[in-house]
Amino acid sequence: MINNPGMSGNKHKKPMNILYIIASLSSGGAERQVVELARALDKSRFRPFILIYHNIIQFKEILDAPGITLKVIEKKFKFDPLFPFKLASFAKKNDIDIIHAYSESAGFWGRLAGKIAGIKSITHIQNTNYSPAWFRLEKAMGWMDKMIIANSYAGRDEYLQNMGERKIEVIQNGLNFDLIPEEKKTPHNTDSRKIISVGRISRQKNYMCLLKALNIVKNEMEIKDIRADIWGRIMSRDVFDEMMDYIRENDLGDMVKYRGNSPGVINEIAESDLLVLSSRWEGFPNVIMESLACGTPVIASDVADVKHLVKHGENGFVFPSDDHEVLAERIREFFLLDHEELVEMGKSGREHIKKNYTIEIMAEKTGQIYEEIQ
Repeated sequence: MINNPGMSGNKHKKPMNILYIIASLSSGGAERQVVELARALDKSRFRPFILIYHNIIQFKEILDAPGITLKVIEKKFKFDPLFPFKLASFAKKNDIDIIHAYSESAGFWGRLAGKIAGIKSITHIQNTNYSPAWFRLEKAMGWMDKMIIANSYAGRDEYLQNMGERKIEVIQNGLNFDLIPEEKKTPHNTDSRKIISVGRISRQKNYMCLLKALNIVKNEMEIKDIRADIWGRIMSRDVFDEMMDYIRENDLGDMVKYRGNSPGVINEIAESDLLVLSSRWEGFPNVIMESLACGTPVIASDVADVKHLVKHGENGFVFPSDDHEVLAERIREFFLLDHEELVEMGKSGREHIKKNYTIEIMAEKTGQIYEEIQ
């Protein structure tokens, strides 16, 4: 069992060496969690190494923090038979105590490397709605880990339903409050109505549900000055084309804009009145934490651990997944609140994240697991 943060002492004479394995350090949620975790670990207890096998590196400002070692070992092929031996060699050379792999692909290679090197491993699962093929692979390889960490209770429950009894712990994601612009943490007292939605353009994020809801709002709601910005990488061209066709066919072009992808999207969230997340499935969405920390209320589909973050009627609203009519009603309900109610929602969301979901809380809970299994 995990104790309360701050209760664990240093059981080792020297810091434990932790090797994080992840495919790359692109601008994704799991990637940010890895580098933030490495930054926040107690360096008197742990020495973090981050190893990537696709040479894509962002988050430079975090990686420059003292005490973090970054290594690139490029994988030559999709199934490179020499790659786990290269990982194992690096781990042994650097006296690694625990291999902690983030994501399904990294878990495959990290487990093999751990077995070759005789080093305990952990695999971190970041999502829900995994395929039957993935669970078949887990049945073949999951025993190699000392422990599984899930970033959501929904992910844990899905895993156990498919895998039976396994040693699995839940550590929900944490937020670095240094990333939140201090001057933008309070909603602006203006007549603007700006909605933002942030996430990959993919089937998972279900932007069509949002567009259908906005079409209802445009035609039925007395508030006419609402605009909506969509930010995210295009992962599926078919999904993007379907979205653009719907916007044209329903004359939503003046209301809805696709803005592309930007590393500075946190500032756009802070300047918005409302964030909408219409996903079909999630794990533990970083963007909701970021939005609430900015004082921007959230309307989100009721999937995975969303209700742990979005307290209905307090810091936002939830709606049944893929129900665009209820989403439209939630948007109406939100924009009919008065300014004092909106400010209170913003404060409630900010306090909820600061109390429960900081990166320091996440780092302490993770550190306790390292000490327990070592």
